[in-house]
Amino acid sequence: MAPADFDAKSDKELIEHVWGTVPQHPIAVSVDRLLRWRQAERDAEGSKAMVDATERLVDTTEKLVAATARLGAVTWWLMFSTGLLVLVAAAQAVAMFMGAK
Repeated sequence: MAPADFDAKSDKELIEHVWGTVPQHPIAVSVDRLLRWRQAERDAEGSKAMVDATERLVDTTEKLVAATARLGAVTWWLMFSTGLLVLVAAAQAVAMFMGAK
């Protein structure tokens, strides 16, 4: 097998081809370097996928933080309006007791 044919072969086929040869044999060294190169490319693709997933996670987290801030603002408005209703009810109760005397 010529080194030019190496790219067309799978990792398993390359390993089978050099199995039993001397590790310092030029073909074995070439196959080893090619296998390492292929593994590095697969690792890079995996790393890119992880970076993409992390970017999506950060984006989702930022949206969640913004939604939580909006929910917090709505909660404060609800508390404020409830407090006003309590004050109005208290004022009506006091006015009713003052008018009853």
